[in-house]
Amino acid sequence: LKDAKGKKISVGTSVTFSCSGKHLNTPKGKLLLPVTAQGPAPIVWDKHPYRGVLRIVPSTKGGSVINVLSVEDYLRGVLKMEANPAWHMEALRAQAIVARTFALRNLGRHRSQGFDLCATTHCQVYRGINAEDPRTDKAVAATRGMVLAAGKDIALTAYHSDSGGATANVQDVWGGNIPYLKGQPEPVAY
Repeated sequence: LKDAKGKKISVGTSVTFSCSGKHLNTPKGKLLLPVTAQGPAPIVWDKHPYRGVLRIVPSTKGGSVINVLSVEDYLRGVLKMEANPAWHMEALRAQAIVARTFALRNLGRHRSQGFDLCATTHCQVYRGINAEDPRTDKAVAATRGMVLAAGKDIALTAYHSDSGGATANVQDVWGGNIPYLKGQPEPVAY
């Protein structure tokens, strides 16, 4: 563990902690928040392993645990939650591009809470290493760095599992006028 002032505490393979005020309290000492947890293996939080590092930051409830990692590793924990790994590989690749585009366009969406994206349907469902799958990992790797653009901007790529037969116009949902987000009938293959 490393705190905001650079103080380090080695906790081995497991630690129980609490947050109070601006501090993280461990059996081995007190650290100033934010605190970064990292090690040679994925970090496990609440029985779930995560790539990257975990950062504990102060929050109104004491502390929040944030997974800090690359966009590509983030997508490995998203894609299986947003698409079925059994789908055709081209559909998985398309979903990887859409999910990457969404993530990059929405960086800072939760800035006031100390992180970029949440792990729920409000942003994209993220479950860390537990959600990784060889097929979705292959789709993420095959599209590495690819995003959708609208002119010089990253495109708005909101997506859903079912449109009910047709998509809505953007102005009817969020307001504004985005030329590439016009309502369309959903193509159905029989």
